[in-house]
Amino acid sequence: MASHEITIERTHYLGVATNDFPQDLLDAQRELHQTVAAYSTFCAGLPWSVDPAPGWSGDKMLYSDHNRPEFPDSPGYTDARRRRTPGSGSG
Repeated sequence: MASHEITIERTHYLGVATNDFPQDLLDAQRELHQTVAAYSTFCAGLPWSVDPAPGWSGDKMLYSDHNRPEFPDSPGYTDARRRRTPGSGSG
């Protein structure tokens, strides 16, 4: 019983596994995190609407402390962005 407790302590430090994983998996996970961060940065720079659209604000949700969503006017995608974005209207 005591050896089982030691194993648990050794493999989990503050809830994080301390197992030795193969370097290729660690590299793949690091690359995945970098890709997700780059994608998030890319998306944050896009207008909320593909086409030009007036801004709007939503209703406050009942029984919620969340603020109402507000979106400024969207200039839409540029022609260059439209050409590079699949499914945004023109090829």
